[in-house]
Amino acid sequence: MKHILVFGQSRQGKSSLVNLMTGKDKYNGAEVSPNVIGCTFTTEPYMNNNYCFWDTAGLNEQDSGCVANTDSTKNLISFIKDSRGFHAAIMVVSWNNFNSAATKQKLGFIL
Repeated sequence: MKHILVFGQSRQGKSSLVNLMTGKDKYNGAEVSPNVIGCTFTTEPYMNNNYCFWDTAGLNEQDSGCVANTDSTKNLISFIKDSRGFHAAIMVVSWNNFNSAATKQKLGFIL
C-alpha cells in the first residue's frame, strides 16, 4: 500500500480531496464542513484498494480555530518524523487563498 500525506491550511479542501481519492463521502469518509472552521483535528488514515491517504488538521486556523496554529504545525512535524515515510505528499492550496495578483503572477497563474 502506498502512503500519501495530505496537508495544507485550514478550509482548503484536504478532507474533500481525500474523500474524492478514496471514493467516500462526508458520511463514511473524512468529515467535511461548509463552515468557516476546520473539522479535522487529528491525522487520520483513509484507504482505498491501493493507497492510504493521511488527512491532517489544517494549518493556520488563527484564533477562531479548534487547533492552535503552533499545535497543528508541531503535530504535523511530529507525525512526519514518527512515520515510516510517505510515497508522496500533497499540499492543498485554494486559489482564493493567494493574497494578491502579484503573488499569483509570480507563481505563473496570471497570463
